[in-house]
Amino acid sequence: MSTVRDWKAEVAEKRRQRERETDVEKRWQEVMDKNGEGAPEWLKEAAMRKKKAQKPDDGLVPWMKEVKLNKDLSRKIAEVHQAEREATTEAALKQASA
Repeated sequence: MSTVRDWKAEVAEKRRQRERETDVEKRWQEVMDKNGEGAPEWLKEAAMRKKKAQKPDDGLVPWMKEVKLNKDLSRKIAEVHQAEREATTEAALKQASA
């Protein structure tokens, strides 16, 4: 019977811990969304560091951001060009044999 109580207590503790973590994340997000307005200086600085860490692309030039957004784009373009070359080659061979 005590194992059931232990199990229930463990589940309740995990739930409380998860709720605390969620609450802390919500509070951090609120401070970051407001850019630290109304928060103590130490919290504002920490929130801005955390916000900057969440957005590692801020220091990148615009074209590099586009490259990251479309990371497989060059491969896709190369595949399309290859398919077009194959199609034109096949068409040229058919025309030459006709």
